[in-house]
Amino acid sequence: CNSATACRRAVKRYVEKQCLTQIKAIGDLYGRDRVIVGTVAFGPANQSYRILELMANELPRGDFQKLGLKVGGLRTALESLTSSLTTLRTEGSKGLTVRTDKKIQKLKKVRDVGTQTIIRREDGWDIHFDVWRLHLENKKFQRAQQKESKGIAYHETPPNEGVERLVFRCCRVEPQGSVLCRVGPWLVSKEPKHKENLRSSKFQLKCLRAQQEAAHFANAFNRRLGSKPQWKLQFLECEVYEIKTDQPPYRGKAWVLIEPELEGKFCKWNNNNGGVCKSIARHSMQTSSQVNENKIIDIDELPQAFSHFTYSISGRMKLVCDLQGVWNRHDGFVLTDPAIHYYSKSGKRHCKGATDKGLPGIQRFFETHKCGFFCKMLGLKMPRLPQSQ
Repeated sequence: CNSATACRRAVKRYVEKQCLTQIKAIGDLYGRDRVIVGTVAFGPANQSYRILELMANELPRGDFQKLGLKVGGLRTALESLTSSLTTLRTEGSKGLTVRTDKKIQKLKKVRDVGTQTIIRREDGWDIHFDVWRLHLENKKFQRAQQKESKGIAYHETPPNEGVERLVFRCCRVEPQGSVLCRVGPWLVSKEPKHKENLRSSKFQLKCLRAQQEAAHFANAFNRRLGSKPQWKLQFLECEVYEIKTDQPPYRGKAWVLIEPELEGKFCKWNNNNGGVCKSIARHSMQTSSQVNENKIIDIDELPQAFSHFTYSISGRMKLVCDLQGVWNRHDGFVLTDPAIHYYSKSGKRHCKGATDKGLPGIQRFFETHKCGFFCKMLGLKMPRLPQSQ
């Protein structure tokens, strides 16, 4: 090293690489969705905890929490990690089988020719023209009478994954001369991670309904909150397509959920287990003239207020969380893949999918939630929750 500073940086990079390599090896050994990495930063808020955040983000079920120096926050974080481990044991008893035909890898750069993007099978793209969109009719999803005029291509290597789904880069294609070219913006397609969910369209349609339901809550939230663009909150519009394919592990048909590709820095503001994340705290802004006070507020508080709002407006039956996506000053929050906790008086769990933790999930949200500027603006107060059954 040329200097002490350069040595410290080199050691830091080495330690980061070694830690992430070990986390990745554990995930590869036991299954990336069967390992929970929980990291907790307990120390001064102005210090950097980059390595802890990177370790948590290495696997899809990781959770990073920055607590400051509050002992109460440390207790809540440890309780959240304990609950995550309990959930993992419960899910393991269900016997879902993780697919082995897809392995997560960084997607290589796509070949661009002028203003066109050439899509070729030899570059790793699965291309399909026998594609049918599923649409809602008489409260049931039906296959469209005519197949899509354009084909769909998605890369065979998923660059990302969630708890239940694999995420692929995707686009619509059509022939232009002797080549296939991308038509329209880049998209993402999402497929089930477990073999049992490949057998029918039910799993994908349940995910679609959850995102549509979250979008209805977001519309009501925006009407109540006002028209400031940076305060707007929306969920991506998504569609489910039926594709005819004989490729394994499919059985003649595959169902994929497709939505626009998000642009910008991907952030996560809370999870479905009470975790709260600070993603854009530096983007504070001044309140508008519609409130008496003229002070700086933290835009990070808005997604938490939205989750609180959904519980209130649903008659204390549902809570939308696991809020993730992008934010900018012009479009506000653009989110995807929400979870909905549903309080069933009969005690039934997972009514809204595997990420629905029911009343315990709602309780864990309010254990860590602190009402801020937006909750007060909406007149929201901490509720008295039902007792666990």
